[in-house]
Amino acid sequence: MTTTERLRVRVAVYLVLEKDGKYLFAQRKNTDYREGFYSLPAGHVDPGELPTEAMIREAKEEIGVTIASSDLIFLHAMYRKDVYVNYFFTATKWQGEPTNMEPEKCGDLRWATLAELGDKVVEEVAAALLLIKQGIVFSEMSGE
Repeated sequence: MTTTERLRVRVAVYLVLEKDGKYLFAQRKNTDYREGFYSLPAGHVDPGELPTEAMIREAKEEIGVTIASSDLIFLHAMYRKDVYVNYFFTATKWQGEPTNMEPEKCGDLRWATLAELGDKVVEEVAAALLLIKQGIVFSEMSGE
């Protein structure tokens, strides 16, 4: 009997907050991935946690805002060949002003357009934001 190795993926959630045509970006700091690049407030889904629960938790932990589950809207799912599934959500409303709650992991928190940050945005985040603008809800990236 041969055994088949099962694919194990990591799941991450991203929060797309938009105000006055700009997105809320967080600059990665002290990480092992894309140091100095801008991403969205994001994090991993913990074992036993639903993606929406993770998004609500990460929003509070990273930027200090409280989001009700009824105010979360799914925008996009991205499968990455480097064994990640990313879920992108937005919130119709939230409580609190976004604040850098993790300065040891976030060098800068700012409202900006993709054009303003240029090539300093993490590739999969920039791709997802462009696809979301087009109304595309699923994408795949080779990760190569």
